[in-house]
Amino acid sequence: MRTVSGGVYLKLSASKLSSARRRSNESHPCPTSFTSVFISSLQFCLGLLFSKSPAWIVISPWSCYASPHFYGLKIHRNPTITNMVTGTQEFRAKITWAASDTVNEFTAGAVGGIAGLVIGHPLDTLKILMQNSTQKPSAIEIFKNIRQFGATNLFRGLTLPFYSYAITNAVTFGVYKTTLKELDPTGNSVFACLAAGAASGMAQLIPATPIELIKIQQQNTAISCGPNLKIKHCVQLIIQQRGLRGLYVGLSMHALRDIPGLTVYFFGYTTFLRYGCLIGLSPFWCSCVSGALGGALSWCVSLPFDIVKTRMQSGGLNTTRDVVRELVKESDYSVFFRGFNVAILRALMVNACTFTVYEMSYASLSKSSTGNRIC
Repeated sequence: MRTVSGGVYLKLSASKLSSARRRSNESHPCPTSFTSVFISSLQFCLGLLFSKSPAWIVISPWSCYASPHFYGLKIHRNPTITNMVTGTQEFRAKITWAASDTVNEFTAGAVGGIAGLVIGHPLDTLKILMQNSTQKPSAIEIFKNIRQFGATNLFRGLTLPFYSYAITNAVTFGVYKTTLKELDPTGNSVFACLAAGAASGMAQLIPATPIELIKIQQQNTAISCGPNLKIKHCVQLIIQQRGLRGLYVGLSMHALRDIPGLTVYFFGYTTFLRYGCLIGLSPFWCSCVSGALGGALSWCVSLPFDIVKTRMQSGGLNTTRDVVRELVKESDYSVFFRGFNVAILRALMVNACTFTVYEMSYASLSKSSTGNRIC
């Protein structure tokens, strides 16, 4: 194998050319489904054992995995050419870098998630404190209590989500878009939209649950004059009391909140977006309004599970049954919608910002993905 300007040249014997042509046939692009990727991986491993061509061993993993839908590296495979100097036939492959759709979706989701997080965190703190109170305080009363200890307490618990929500939202948006494309490339199937939303809800549970647990415990100190609870100390305390499993307290309620919530979230967004386009709204206002309405609609579904999760992750009672009994004793069943006004206001603000920034970032990244040659 030798590298010259214009691409990577792989010298293959005549007996290997027919195999190379079949593998490099442009009518059979790199696999894009997870099953195809697994089969290609198996084929490559078998090739390492049985293939006598070192050149193909080098190029095979990239040809299997370098689909522009997943990994960003793309092989531009050209027909076999004859070297005019040596008379040997050579198989030519140019490797280029092209930012894939999935990379763009994950990046745009991360940027949009951080933007929405910063805007909505003060209202999230108010919601958490309202849900944890045994009384029926209003948002204004909670805000006045926090202001006595400093208005900056509204931002307690922001540090960990700020540095980690990029990952969580990247997973959420990336899994949603990737699953939707796999199930229905046309984007017209209601079932595919609902299934993709549910898949995104399940995918982000593992990173999101401990993040929200630590965030909530830090937010609970917002109405005290003491120092902010450090992330390290919070994690150490949880592990000392409950072990590593303690980091996933409230996982079941988190799943019941986010899986149906994100299903409604994305379905509502795409539905409102479609209607917005029909009535002639600009792309900016379509994303803004659709995101706000989709987010608000999702919280109407998930808020009862959210208050149970908040109580479980704030300490004290461990089981869902005990938390529900305690909530019902405090008030009637309206307690499960405590903080509804704040949650809806936050959802309107956060999701309008998140989806607008997401769509703008994705459009910008897609335009810049022109495929820059790296060899």
